[in-house]
Amino acid sequence: TKDLILNSGISGRTCPQLLNDDYEHLVSRHKPDAVFVMIGMNDMAAYGDSKLFRQYLTTLIRRIRAGKSIPILQTINPILAIPNNQKYMVRYNKLGEFNTVIRQIAEKEAVILVDHAAHWAKTAPTENELKKLLGQAVHPGGAGHLEMAKEIFRTLNIFDEKSQCCSPIGTPFSLSK
Repeated sequence: TKDLILNSGISGRTCPQLLNDDYEHLVSRHKPDAVFVMIGMNDMAAYGDSKLFRQYLTTLIRRIRAGKSIPILQTINPILAIPNNQKYMVRYNKLGEFNTVIRQIAEKEAVILVDHAAHWAKTAPTENELKKLLGQAVHPGGAGHLEMAKEIFRTLNIFDEKSQCCSPIGTPFSLSK
């Protein structure tokens, strides 16, 4: 009950922007015990080079550890293809490659990995099922965020189906089943 969670994500941010411009303000000044990292979607559209992304993300993980925090990596959720939008199609086509990089870094750097992409592939294998989890073409909606929270809890071995955090149906912020 005394834990505090800060969402310091900024729409449109890339890994180099976080490292070079925002790290002190968004991360280190808070002296967090753990830092959950889900980044890469905008890197795909901004520069698209997974080797460069690997370097940036590895630097980020090491900086988090240098600050005495526990890094927790997360893969990027599946997205919809929008054929007439080039930025979305770059993301759609590079998503698997960037998620592979995230998984490899987690393994190499011995970082906890929450693999949302793998979970969603099982939970929502069709486009219609995926649409139920997304609020927009790339961003999770309410149901998607709930699935992400549950996968975090499962990965950290704190999932409890009886908890209102893991099964909020019937609470004021509930989602219909």
